[in-house]
Amino acid sequence: IVRSRDNRRLMDGGKLFERLAAEPVQGSYTIDVVKDIHKGVQKRKARVEVRFCQAGILKPKNVKTAGLANHVSLHVVEVREIDGPTSGGILWRILTTHVIRTYEQAVDIVNKYRQRWHIEQIFRLLKTKGFQIESSELETGWAIRKLTVMIANAALRVMQLRMAHANEESQPIEEVFDEEEIKCLQAANNSVQGATKILTNNNPPGKLSWAAWIIGRLGGWKPYDRYRPPGPIILKRGLEKFDMMYLGWKMAHRKDVS
Repeated sequence: IVRSRDNRRLMDGGKLFERLAAEPVQGSYTIDVVKDIHKGVQKRKARVEVRFCQAGILKPKNVKTAGLANHVSLHVVEVREIDGPTSGGILWRILTTHVIRTYEQAVDIVNKYRQRWHIEQIFRLLKTKGFQIESSELETGWAIRKLTVMIANAALRVMQLRMAHANEESQPIEEVFDEEEIKCLQAANNSVQGATKILTNNNPPGKLSWAAWIIGRLGGWKPYDRYRPPGPIILKRGLEKFDMMYLGWKMAHRKDVS
């Protein structure tokens, strides 16, 4: 599933964008659009209409690689915003090898394509600003695979927190943190909250959104309207700080018990 940037040539002599535009609208629905801007996050509802077709796309003229097929048959979905902004409205043309025969199948492909943001964030976490996996000096495949699994597990936790932030329907906190960690989070929550309402963690304590607020604060995030929600790098930093706090908290707790 990839997004088409160029107006590809087709086997019948036409062009991809014009072919899609000539297809009948198969249905429409509303999606949430979230756009990061310098000051906070801009949200709006967008009504989009869906078209789809199957097309034989020719190999680009500038591709001279021998052995490549002259064309490839793909299914294509167009998602176009209705009555959207003059510029910046949604217009996606998505190529896929998945078969599309119905409107429901087309929407399913669009929803899968919209998950690309999470994939991009995972790669960002794995690389330079995150876990710096490319800086590893490991040489054996076994060791590299083991390191990748460990880092992927940590990255998953970060992404769970990112998706839970300010989400009242986020997953239960027990699915990500154990009982002792939750107790430590309660202590951390008291230290990162402020005296004003905006500096108060108003998320339900039983939800992961509550923990995401705390971890974000530990990572340096400020919960003011002019700031963006905590991103993966800030949450990674917050988790690392929490892990150190938790280690000290456990040691102190054991001493109190003894």
